[in-house]
This record gives sequence, structure tokens and C-alpha cells, in this order.
Amino acid sequence: LEPMRTKRMAKDAPRIPPGSYAKAEAGELVSGLEGVDGVSAAKGWGVAVFDIPVEFVWKAVNDEGNFADRLPVSHSEVIAGRAKRDDRYLFQYMPPPMVDDRWWVTHMRHNGALYKASGGKIWEQAWTDATDTSRLKPQHSAMVESAQAVDWTHGSWLLIDLGDGKTLVEYYVWSHPGGMLPP
Repeated sequence: LEPMRTKRMAKDAPRIPPGSYAKAEAGELVSGLEGVDGVSAAKGWGVAVFDIPVEFVWKAVNDEGNFADRLPVSHSEVIAGRAKRDDRYLFQYMPPPMVDDRWWVTHMRHNGALYKASGGKIWEQAWTDATDTSRLKPQHSAMVESAQAVDWTHGSWLLIDLGDGKTLVEYYVWSHPGGMLPP
């Protein structure tokens, strides 16, 4: 992966400690935070190795319509572009109890250049913040009227085909939730 990092869409991805990969290969789900000088929000990351072919993991991370109630979001919907495809916009809403209601819109992109350069071994989906009320549909207004929009968010899923039906997964997210947070 190291020679390919310059081809990533997620340019601000954290440097995951090398020992994390050995732990992931041994079956551990490894995660951490990386602080950023001058920014109150840390980068969150996770690494795992799944005994699942990369194609199936890719299908799961691109199926945002089924994220609601499986992740801390209660609503996850493609609002522009085509579901599961490159260059789409995704609206998500997270209700309490973690924090006050939050909502955001992300621009989802697939890194075809990295896939091609790696001979089909490395798959990346990256997102950048696109939170703006003008992107919302009328049916979202009731959800967001008393909710807090995040200040910004971005991150990526990076999948590496290890062969023999195994996939190394790197997840990264860097978000500023906006508004007030409980201590």
C-alpha cells in the first residue's frame, strides 16, 4: 500500500501504526484516534481483516440505503447521483442519544485510478463534506429543522484484496460535529 498512498483520494488519512495490521490479521478489530494540531476534532480510524472477498465488502460499504438502524444513523439516503455508484450525494441523519440530532451530506467518490494502478487489488471510496440545506429534498425538512448540521466531515473506506477470500479494511473519518457537545 505504501507506494500507492499518493494515489488516494483521502489525502488526510491518518498514518495507522504498523503493528495494527498484524493485530488485524490475527483477528482483532483495531481502532484509534489521531489528533490534529489546532483542530478540536480528531481523526478516527479502524483496521480489520475479514474472511470475505473484497467484492462483497465493497458491496456492503456502498449500500448506504441499508445503513439506517445498523449504524448510529436513522436515515441514510442517496439524494443525487445513482445509489452505489461513483459521484453520488448522501444525506444522513443521526438522532440522540449520542449527541443532539445531527445531519450531513457527503459527496461519495470511487477511486478508479487507484484501483487500476494496483491491478484491481486496492479499492477506495472517499467522501468529502457537501452539507448544505439547498441539497436537501422537501421530505428532509422536518428532520433537519431542529437538528444541527455538522460543521464538516470526510473520510474513506480502503479495501485491499489479500487473496484467498480475505480483505484488509481501513476505515477513516474526520468530522467536526458542530453545535454543543456534552462533556
